[in-house]
This record gives sequence, C-alpha cells and structure tokens, in this order.
Amino acid sequence: GDAGAKAIAEALKDNHSITTLYLQSNKIGDAGAQAVAEALKVNYTINYLHIRSNQIGDAGAQAIAEALKVNKSITSFYIDRGNPIGSVGVKYLADALKINKSIVTFGTAFNNIGNIVKKEIETALQINANFPAEAKKEALAKQIAEQAKQKEDERLAKEAKIREQEEAEAAKEAARLKAIEEAKQQEAERLEQEAK
Repeated sequence: GDAGAKAIAEALKDNHSITTLYLQSNKIGDAGAQAVAEALKVNYTINYLHIRSNQIGDAGAQAIAEALKVNKSITSFYIDRGNPIGSVGVKYLADALKINKSIVTFGTAFNNIGNIVKKEIETALQINANFPAEAKKEALAKQIAEQAKQKEDERLAKEAKIREQEEAEAAKEAARLKAIEEAKQQEAERLEQEAK
C-alpha cells in the first residue's frame, strides 16, 4: 500500500545501486505514487519501473509525470494497465514524454481513455523516439558521469571516515603512552626522594 511505497521511496533517495523497481499489484494509491515520484527526482540508477495494477489515479500520474521530466535514468516504464488513470492523468504523462530523453519503452494499455488521448500518447512517443541520437547519448553520458561522481564521493567519504578513526586511535595511543611516561617519571622522582 501507500505506507510501503513511501518507505521504499525514502530508501531510494539514498540508494544508488538498485536498477529495477517492480511494484505491480501492491495497492499503491496516489499518495504512494507521489512519494515514489519524489524519489525518482533524485535517484539516477533506476532504469526499469513497473507499477501496473495498483490504485493510482490522475493525481499520482501527474506526480510521476513531473518526475519523468527531470529523471534521466528510466528507460522502461509501465504504469498503464490496471490503474484508474483517466484522460487527464495520461495527458500529464504524454507531456512528460515530450521532454524526457531516456525512456525507450512505455506501456500504453490505458483502460480509461478515449481515442484522442491515445493519439496524444502516440504523438508524444513519436516525439520521444525522434530525439536526436546525440541528445540521448549526451543524457546517458551525463547519467554515467553523475553515477561516477556519486561513487567517488562515497569512496572519499569512506576514506575520510577511516582516516578519522585512525587519527582518533593514534591520539588515544599517544595519550596512553604519555600517561605511562608520566607515571614512570613520577615513580622515578619518588624513588629519588626516598633515596635522599
């Protein structure tokens, strides 16, 4: 349901390894779809999203559409069959397809739309397919660069944490040795006093 979708969406905001998200038949409504949409705005590794047979309506479709306008990683997307999305929601998705340059496969088996909207989706897909190959290559190159940067940032952060731990251990060891040296010094002074 929506609660589960929200939990998954929160995890996806920080996860940069999952590439396939299969959420079919999970009773996800508009609220869950909106949460997933927010995650898709910042996640750049998901390339396959299957969210058919849920309870997503026009509001959920609108949120997903807004995410698709900025997402550059999704290449296959299925939200059509089994969701109560009407003509309004499908128009939002069509508008997104006219902008998105990464989607290659898009499910079109919507149940609650008329022929005019079906034609609008077909036109949007044609526009999407006609984006210059160079533009799609550029989008893919940007995605790969972003992934590489994320991995490098994670590596550097990990190394910094290790260095911090090592420095803390070294400081702790230095303090221990200093305490031992001071204790020895005090003992030597005590023995010297006794000898006098």
